[in-house]
Amino acid sequence: MALPNVYRAVVVPGVALAAANPVRDIEEFETAVGKQVQPKTPKQTARMIGLFFAQPTSEIAKATIIPKLSDWHHRSDDHIHFYFPGYSATELSNHLAGVQVNFEPNTPWFYSPVLFDRFRKKIQEQSKWIWSGGVDLVLANATFSGNQTRARADFSAAMVCQLDKMKKDEAIVSIEMFFEEIVQFAEKYDGNDPIKSFSNQKGWKVAGAAVKESALKVLPGHMGAHYKKAEHFAVRNLALTAA
Repeated sequence: MALPNVYRAVVVPGVALAAANPVRDIEEFETAVGKQVQPKTPKQTARMIGLFFAQPTSEIAKATIIPKLSDWHHRSDDHIHFYFPGYSATELSNHLAGVQVNFEPNTPWFYSPVLFDRFRKKIQEQSKWIWSGGVDLVLANATFSGNQTRARADFSAAMVCQLDKMKKDEAIVSIEMFFEEIVQFAEKYDGNDPIKSFSNQKGWKVAGAAVKESALKVLPGHMGAHYKKAEHFAVRNLALTAA
């Protein structure tokens, strides 16, 4: 039996409201999305959210993501919510092998490889997404029900941003600059399909660079490089569908 395209919210008391959110498990993630993501306008039916699958031992997480947690929290504000599976804002018990990953006295974050892998496994069971093994940022729509009282994550239209590969293929200049692009887009956008709109925006930038190089008679092999860059911004249907 196929699982639904969206995750149903489950109420778990005490989830802190924040723009950069540690989430220990699927239930906490669903609850946070339901509580935190609100429409900008009465007619808006979807907003963008992001899931960061980032083990703290990875080079990108150590060098960029963890040092930027506080900055990103304040910068993203209510424009977009990012969720960090496997992370917690409270100290974890020994059986979860938890370790503190940042050392700001007012906002400590802890990481559990046990919780990370449980979350990864659950998402892979409920969608077509497969973790790359590196740092994956999954951008998806959070859609609102008829009365718009609660949002639910919807992976029928998503972008899988494998940040390690994007850097290697020069699809992005830096993680920090890509993050800022996402936030600026979310800050201004008030339509109903943010994932498609952001994908198109990034795709046109890549296409424009390809046309410019073609006009300058750059070697044809470079066109393949532009195609590889554009692939990173493609919209994918990650939802399981009925057979």
